[in-house]
Amino acid sequence: QYKSIAKFFTTVCVVACFYNFYANFNMFNASLLSMNAYEFSFQSFFLNRNQFGMFLVVSLFFMELLFEPGDKKKYLVFAFVILNLILTLSRGSMISAILFLLLLYFFEKGINGKVFFALLFLSVVLLAFIVNNNFISSFFANFVIRSDYGTSGRTEIWKYGFEVLKNINFINGCGFFSGVEMAHDAGMTVGQFHSLYIDSLIDGGFVYLAIVMGLYYSVYKRCNDRISDKHVLSTYRAFAIAVLVMGLNESVSFFSIGWVDTQFTIACFSYPLLLSSINWNS
Repeated sequence: QYKSIAKFFTTVCVVACFYNFYANFNMFNASLLSMNAYEFSFQSFFLNRNQFGMFLVVSLFFMELLFEPGDKKKYLVFAFVILNLILTLSRGSMISAILFLLLLYFFEKGINGKVFFALLFLSVVLLAFIVNNNFISSFFANFVIRSDYGTSGRTEIWKYGFEVLKNINFINGCGFFSGVEMAHDAGMTVGQFHSLYIDSLIDGGFVYLAIVMGLYYSVYKRCNDRISDKHVLSTYRAFAIAVLVMGLNESVSFFSIGWVDTQFTIACFSYPLLLSSINWNS
């Protein structure tokens, strides 16, 4: 039964990935790599590519629970999803996906010195290959790293957020959406602060942020105490940590309306609580 939910999310993810290729088919031509990274947007049927990237990270969590370890279909689907994730050019989502997969491995296998140095060696070899291959290195420099765009304007957005924080009550904030309106009046042009923590502080102050993090920890602790299946528990723990890291520079949110809020509430609270309620010893 818990896998049926994971199957639903995985199915939607695969459909979204196929639609992404279908909707952007004309973009795959010789001029693609000569274009500016902000001239195109692989976002499937989502509002923007960051939302698509965040959804793909959530889907990786459900995919890991759906497929049995060693299932060849899993690697095929994973490769397809990772390709779509790279095409989103969402650096926050890519970093979160890498962190999720690394943590999952270490939670399941443990931190082994030989494995660690093997991964370090492979990383150095891969980096050397990327640097010495003009085609791949130019792609990473212009489309993934994008040093000329720095933080993609996030530091400016965070400045607006801190300016709002200076003018409101730090204890309980100024209420949902009010902070964005205040930032708009000051000149901000986007509709969010691109940070779970800044958003939470502005919306409800330290009280709201403490409540959200307290609930998050309580779910984590409940799962850690009650889920006896090592693979399921490792997958959840890796995902829970990756989401908190993603929240540093993406508007991850819970308990509100909208697609992003709903998917993260399900993935980080509702679904883990269901997993923790299973009698794994039966």
